[in-house]
Amino acid sequence: MVAGVAAGLAERLDLDITAVRFGFVAASLILLGGIGGPLLYAAAWALVPEDGKANSIVSGTLEAKPWENWGKYNPWSTSTAGPPPGAANS
Repeated sequence: MVAGVAAGLAERLDLDITAVRFGFVAASLILLGGIGGPLLYAAAWALVPEDGKANSIVSGTLEAKPWENWGKYNPWSTSTAGPPPGAANS
């Protein structure tokens, strides 16, 4: 058990945990050349909330709206707020 994804999905979907674990194994063997199971596991870990929490990792990040501050500071910007130091004000 890494993050409890199989147990959480089994409880949420009212399935046997062994069936969910076999599903991850089958996905690993069948989908995307062996990487399908780990991809599904990572997606479920990010999208399914933990026990007792209302938000998952993804929904909590989206609610925080981190993109609102993306344009406020740009260290690569060539524009300046005013004239360069030592320039004459006209």
